[in-house]
Amino acid sequence: MQRPTIKWRLKVLLAERDIDTATDLQRRLREIGIEISAVQLSRIIKEAPARLNMEVLYGLITVLQCDIGDLIHVEWPEGSDPGQKVKSIPRSTEAGGQEIGTAKAKRGRKKARSSVAKKDDEDASVLGPKATAFPVSLEKK
Repeated sequence: MQRPTIKWRLKVLLAERDIDTATDLQRRLREIGIEISAVQLSRIIKEAPARLNMEVLYGLITVLQCDIGDLIHVEWPEGSDPGQKVKSIPRSTEAGGQEIGTAKAKRGRKKARSSVAKKDDEDASVLGPKATAFPVSLEKK
């Protein structure tokens, strides 16, 4: 199965709406109650973020008056079925799309801590400690 190309289109949308600087975008976001540092905002304008806060995403689509699909565009190869599961994020950046989840974006990530209890804990399983149900009385008072 061919993989889709995922494009981060923030620069295009900013140009279409005559928002020339990160400072201008930051001011507009602040007007609707979204606080983001200039450094962080410049970073997401420059390249696709590895992660994006939902509040910032809300602010971007509100200020730019667009849909999420306008900001994050997925192009499926001709003849592919978008309903099929994709095993990994595509590595192609053809046609001006910025790849989301690149090796550069993954740098510096810490390994996730395991929430699995120690092996010697009798109540531990792969899903964590066993839950104990509280006794519930069905009698009416």
